[in-house]
Amino acid sequence: MRNMGTLCTGLLALLVAVAGCGGEAVPHGEDGSAQGRPLIVAGTAMVECAVRDLAGEALRIHTLAPPGQCPGHFDLKPGDFRAIASSDMMLRHDYQAHFDERLRATGGVRRIVELPTTGPQTIPANYLKLTGAIAQHLKEAYPELGETIDARLEEIAAAQGEMESLARKDAAALEGRPVIASNLQAAFCTWLGMQVVGEFDMADEMSLKQLGDLVQAGRSQRAVAVVANLQRGDSEGRPIAERLGVPLVLLSNFPLEPDAPEAHARLLRHNLRQLIEAVQ
Repeated sequence: MRNMGTLCTGLLALLVAVAGCGGEAVPHGEDGSAQGRPLIVAGTAMVECAVRDLAGEALRIHTLAPPGQCPGHFDLKPGDFRAIASSDMMLRHDYQAHFDERLRATGGVRRIVELPTTGPQTIPANYLKLTGAIAQHLKEAYPELGETIDARLEEIAAAQGEMESLARKDAAALEGRPVIASNLQAAFCTWLGMQVVGEFDMADEMSLKQLGDLVQAGRSQRAVAVVANLQRGDSEGRPIAERLGVPLVLLSNFPLEPDAPEAHARLLRHNLRQLIEAVQ
């Protein structure tokens, strides 16, 4: 399909363009030492991705929520507390505030920075807002990195703008296609031009009537797929997809390889490919 070929070629070029913005994983000494680099704790893989794009190898990063898990429902491990105790700051999303009390009780956390949610950060414009917010905090904490961070933020802005234009263009195959979507993926589907004809929440909060209404909406609007959220799993969307006889698509809200320089571009490309293949 032409759109899929254009998508892969165009985004591959952008991956090369933004690769210089990120940093490789910072090596540790045999004793696990920091090798002189400050340590930042990231609440999610998306925050880790943004910090790497901005600061490269200048900072070490310890991420709390594994990429494939719900960032609001996971267990903190002993290693997390050790990292927090030796870090300069923790950058977390606003929906992770419930961890603060437990972290402060350990007496180890120095500074907690709350990052506002401005919509799905899989959307380039929202990712740019996230990196902009993080950039300000990093420059305050590490003024010696200010020029580097400003330069990289400009590079990220240019790359994200191109990526948004390319992605929306190559998502023409999705334009107007009706879907049932998770409330965590509905805005992303709408951004791509899809028609969201029904939304669902967590499985344990969905009644039989709500399930029936979603199936009815999917049938009457001829939904072509059910779009679920990878971090929540398939238990919410699969019953709907099976009743409709349409593909179930699992999209991620977080980079699955956050330590890769092109992590955000890879995430966008992966999600687009999943959707386009499902509706072909």
